[in-house]
Amino acid sequence: MTGNYIACHHCGQLHERSALVSGQRASCVRCGTVLWSQGVLNSSAWLAIVLASLIAFIIASFMPVGTITAVGLKSSSTFLEAVAATWRAGYPSVAIMCFATGFLMPLLDA
Repeated sequence: MTGNYIACHHCGQLHERSALVSGQRASCVRCGTVLWSQGVLNSSAWLAIVLASLIAFIIASFMPVGTITAVGLKSSSTFLEAVAATWRAGYPSVAIMCFATGFLMPLLDA
């Protein structure tokens, strides 16, 4: 067999993969399951989505994640302030892991 084939994940029917136009879907001839589809977003739409998510991420980074109230005093801290406090408390490895998983990786994923 030559060519680019795909098997239906539902029934196992083998199909030859063909080029699709924007918004078109390829369905299994046996069971009707969608095998693959061509997205309808162009590069400008993807850029808008990425920029919006980046703006939301930056705003969320400056929102407080914890608030402590004791004896009438209220103290709030952001995620980055909590990471810095963990570092100053003598736990640099924990601070680095928290920063990487809570801030750096989501930023790189956007």
